Amino acid sequence: MENEDSLKLQEIIVDEAVRAAAAAGIPVEKQEMLDLVRDICIKTASNICSMLQDIRAGRKTEIDSINGEIIKAGRDRGIALPCNETLYLLVRAMEAERQG
Repeated sequence: MENEDSLKLQEIIVDEAVRAAAAAGIPVEKQEMLDLVRDICIKTASNICSMLQDIRAGRKTEIDSINGEIIKAGRDRGIALPCNETLYLLVRAMEAERQG
C-alpha cells in the first residue's frame, strides 16, 4: 500500500475486472471496488495470503476461481484483460514450479 507502482498495478487489475463484470451484466462501481480491495489490503497487511500459503505448501491455489473466472468473462465478451492474464499466469507458473 506504500508503493506507487503496486498501487497503479492494483488499480489496473481492478479496472479490468470491473469492465469484465459490467460486460457480463454485473454492475460494479470502479472506485467502490478499488476502495474495498485497498481496505482489505490494509486490514490483512500482516497476514500471509492464502495463495502464498498454498504455493509454499505445493498446493493448487484459488487463482482459477478468481482471476480465471474474470478472464473467462472478459474473453467471452471480447474484452482483453492483459494485467489479469499476466497475474493469472504468474501464479499458475509459481504453482507449477512448487508442485514439480
